[in-house]
Amino acid sequence: MVLLHIAVSLELIALVSGSILLIWSMKNPGKGSILGRIIGVLVMALSVIGVFCSLFNSMNACMEACAQHANMMQQPAAADHAMPAKVEKKR
Repeated sequence: MVLLHIAVSLELIALVSGSILLIWSMKNPGKGSILGRIIGVLVMALSVIGVFCSLFNSMNACMEACAQHANMMQQPAAADHAMPAKVEKKR
């Protein structure tokens, strides 16, 4: 889960950086403004896609871990097989 938080935070930083670059290029007309707009839009689009992919993969990993845990709970424990059966005393 720590890697998910790191990935999402870096992707959000990229989203903010792309939006700042896009806003800067729209306010300052000139030779480099078209390139700034293109790079800003690409960075924003890739960061949004990255956020959705990270969240999707983390949800899949969580569901898989829950399914494995449920399967482990349904299997008999190894200690149950090692213990001898109870012997009833006769009167």
